[in-house]
Amino acid sequence: MRPSNLAVTPVRVARSRPLVGEHRREFVVGVVAVAFLAAYAACMLSEPASYVAYNFGYQVPAMVGIALAIIPVRHSRGRERAGWLLLAVMLAMWNIADWVFAGYTVFLDRDAPFPGLPDVFYLAGYVAFFPAVACLLLPPRRLARGAWMLDALIVMAAAGVISWVYLIEPAAAANSSLRDKLVALSYPVFDLGILAIVVAAVYQEGGAHRERATVIGIAATLLVFADGAYTYSWAVAELDNGAGLLDLLWLSGYWSFALAMVTPGRPSAAQGRGVEFRGAVSFLLPYAVAFPLVVIAMVKAAGGDQSFVLTSGAIGVMALVALRQLAAFASNRALLGRLRQDKEDRDALLRAQSDLGEALLIVDGWRIVFANDAATQLLGMPVEEMLSLPSWAKVLSGGDEDDSVPVFQQLVRPSVGALEASFVRPDGKRVEVEIAAARMDGNAPDRFTVVARDITARRETERALHQARRLESLGLLAGGVAHDFNNILTAILITTGILKKSNVHSEEDAAALSLVEDAARRGAGITSRLLSFSRGGLTEFGRVDLNGVVTDTLRLARPGLTPAVTVQEELPGVHLYVNGDREQLEQALLNIVINARDAMPGGGVIAIRLALEGKTAVVRVSDTGMGMSVETRSHIFEPFFTTKGPGGGTGLGLSTAYGIVQGHRGKLLVESEPGVGTTFTMRLPTADAQEAVAAPLA
Repeated sequence: MRPSNLAVTPVRVARSRPLVGEHRREFVVGVVAVAFLAAYAACMLSEPASYVAYNFGYQVPAMVGIALAIIPVRHSRGRERAGWLLLAVMLAMWNIADWVFAGYTVFLDRDAPFPGLPDVFYLAGYVAFFPAVACLLLPPRRLARGAWMLDALIVMAAAGVISWVYLIEPAAAANSSLRDKLVALSYPVFDLGILAIVVAAVYQEGGAHRERATVIGIAATLLVFADGAYTYSWAVAELDNGAGLLDLLWLSGYWSFALAMVTPGRPSAAQGRGVEFRGAVSFLLPYAVAFPLVVIAMVKAAGGDQSFVLTSGAIGVMALVALRQLAAFASNRALLGRLRQDKEDRDALLRAQSDLGEALLIVDGWRIVFANDAATQLLGMPVEEMLSLPSWAKVLSGGDEDDSVPVFQQLVRPSVGALEASFVRPDGKRVEVEIAAARMDGNAPDRFTVVARDITARRETERALHQARRLESLGLLAGGVAHDFNNILTAILITTGILKKSNVHSEEDAAALSLVEDAARRGAGITSRLLSFSRGGLTEFGRVDLNGVVTDTLRLARPGLTPAVTVQEELPGVHLYVNGDREQLEQALLNIVINARDAMPGGGVIAIRLALEGKTAVVRVSDTGMGMSVETRSHIFEPFFTTKGPGGGTGLGLSTAYGIVQGHRGKLLVESEPGVGTTFTMRLPTADAQEAVAAPLA
């Protein structure tokens, strides 16, 4: 049928052996192809035409294609290697056909018979060509389904019927046999089938191997025109196989295949396109091919010119379309089953994560599209409210997204692991969380999953452990200090006792000596408890009058107050009793009063109020000082924490008071506002609410 055929396959370059230059081989093959076509055209246009060069020149592209096929066969695996091997077989079949064709012309000095031995090898090449293109351009899932074969059959059947009815049957010579007509028609029809596979690969697979598919598609298109024109020429004029424009079309197609051979399978960046077209193309393409054929058959039948070939061809094409749609339905049904199973697996995974207490959010376009039950509990927000937020960052930012955006932008970076953050829930509770995020699509930074774990209890435990360790260090330090301080107080007590017995002082001096003696005895009691605390001892609690504790504490504190400080005392009409240690409670209250004094360097008001709330005795110490920030309030009960400058304080006063109140089964709370003042609230269970117990000295 045709002088020669050459199809050179695209090369898949192994990662271990990259091309030198991204398009270097394509450029070289293109230059060689142009030079070859120019030289070949010159041979045909020469006077006389060089038919020897014409016939043997056809062999060059085929042999080059076979040689180039070795490269991708060596550097590929699996279905791609199978594709290259099939293309190599195709090239071998067509090269044999070319040599047989040239043998008739050059050695036997006559034209090759048509149909004849060359056509056997040409058509055998198509048997390998179809699966080769499918293996190289289609993904494994579509290759296994086989829908591509039905698509190609539908296109070939429709094109074959139309060409037979309107070209072959009316134009072919009367002495042409059915065999001759079928062979003549098979070439362009097979080329159209190849082109159909290429088009399906380009528009249904989202651009995978798009460059390779485009070059193969150009080659197939050139073969469609060349073989179609040759078939038409044979049908209307019984043209012989001479050189001419058709030969240049064939050779251009062959060299296009050679160019595809060295075009690596680089996926296109625009891979989302296949998702948009896949469903529409799969459903409409078979009908778009079959419908015109059915309409033509009906019109001819209505006009009394019914053609058996046209009618049976239309029925056959519709049968193929029905088979294609049934196969698609079965495939879609299986896919739907897999999707349902995937959904069930995902739901099971989400339930498992909820059972583990981990909050899970799925974010798409920076908005939350899914939140599990654990997320609603952790974030303190119903699912409906989370789904309505314009940005997921508002969930963990208390509505102030701007403060949290840098953290969240860092979180979704691929190289960042888990981060820790704290936020205030809508109910006002501060929660500390550990957050990790993972992108659902590496190219889409706004689509990811977020897993959050509540670590508030863990952090509180760590802080408590840290506090305990610092208190342990404080106890060791206090033991050494108390021992030395006790010796000093002993000397003071002895001296004041001697002075009181001397009778050489006035009543005013005697009162001052009594005050000094009381303070020294109180200090001795404190040092004794510090020694007991450092040794892990116990203190026996007794019934303590809080009214007396407040009165005695103010008596001790007043000498250390400046005239600019006013003290307000408010006691209930009844005595309030607690089970505890009087000297410890006086020490705790004195430390709080001293802290209030230091907070008002320019003077102010210290108010001490004692009240009964249910079965709890409440002592409130308020000042009109400078107040504290939230950050300062979170550290005031830590040992050695102080906001005073060097020499201004040890940072042990409030931590000691906190430990004493805790040791009395009570609570020490603080409220403060910068520029307004501070209120410490000591809440202790009354003696009627608990039994006297031996409690650790704190």
